[in-house]
Amino acid sequence: MPFIEYGAAPILKKVIGNTLHVADNLEALAVSRIVIITIGTPVDEYMNPKFGPIFELGNAMMPYLRSDHCIILRST
Repeated sequence: MPFIEYGAAPILKKVIGNTLHVADNLEALAVSRIVIITIGTPVDEYMNPKFGPIFELGNAMMPYLRSDHCIILRST
């Protein structure tokens, strides 16, 4: 993983491909119940986060989302 998450490696080995499926396309949202989004958040010259990429992703996801989706955002 590109970030430190203590204790994550053994858990990932148990769940990847079983209850955790990694997808890089929005169509996968249609068959998902829980969505975990990992997206880098760029910063401006004052180290303030630029939220544009997150909002753009949210807009692109809208056609695939249902009212019962659980969405978790992990911004790096």
